[in-house]
Amino acid sequence: MMKKLLSISLIIVMIISVAFTFTDNTGTKSESTAGKKKVLLKYNYPQDKAVKYLSKTKMKQVMDIQGMVMEANIVSITGCSIKSAGIEAGNLKLTILIDTMVQNVESPNGYSGGVITDAIGKSFNMILSASGKELDLTNANELVFDIPGSGKSNATQTFADFFPDLPLKKVKPGYTWTSSDSVNAVAPTTTTVSFTEAENTFEGVETINGIYCAKITSILSGTHSIKTETQGMDVKTNGKFTGTSVVYFAISEGYFIKQTTESKLDGTLELTYPQEMTMPLTMEINSVNEVIK
Repeated sequence: MMKKLLSISLIIVMIISVAFTFTDNTGTKSESTAGKKKVLLKYNYPQDKAVKYLSKTKMKQVMDIQGMVMEANIVSITGCSIKSAGIEAGNLKLTILIDTMVQNVESPNGYSGGVITDAIGKSFNMILSASGKELDLTNANELVFDIPGSGKSNATQTFADFFPDLPLKKVKPGYTWTSSDSVNAVAPTTTTVSFTEAENTFEGVETINGIYCAKITSILSGTHSIKTETQGMDVKTNGKFTGTSVVYFAISEGYFIKQTTESKLDGTLELTYPQEMTMPLTMEINSVNEVIK
């Protein structure tokens, strides 16, 4: 269920390079019978109309480099359009078009980043289970693009954990369950591995812009590691994170309307060149991913 930590892999490269030369919807609880019955939550994107999302992530990153505290603030924005391309082996085949992608970094050395033009207008297919597991990202791996000031990445780094996970059976308000999620995303110069444990609660049914949505809250914990190469340096990041997530899933429509996530990671960053160094690292991440018109 941890749906935003993969963006760290794109940002670490930018911060290390700098260091050495990263719709407010209101819901109301439904008092209808729909808010009390068991419901089956499953993904089922339409084929005839794309569902558009805008995802915005703000990250505050602090490193202690030999006693010098360095802070960076990063904003990442991704817009995409998603529609169904049919059913494949009982799972949903999706076509995802990248409408916009931007990454800006503010650090002691100024501003860097910008629009990731290589990605805009590109599309790929992926396979998604009814419960939100990203099963096949082969096409996403093949969609490679350059990030200004960073290097090459691919769509897997952004979409390997895009979809919130759902319970695997009919549930009613008050139902709780635990889930785990793992991601192993490989880009041209970066490998990202994460593992998440989530304690989830189906809080009930609320209306978002007139749509009946299941509200799911989650308490998150896990580990995150990154291995990357930049400017001749080998960079390794390891850490543990905790956080919370809130998801609104449109019950009849078959897709999530909004997800907000807050998390904090505490860990270390290791450099192997030009000299071996280990430094403490913290990240505070806030993200919103929601449907737009």
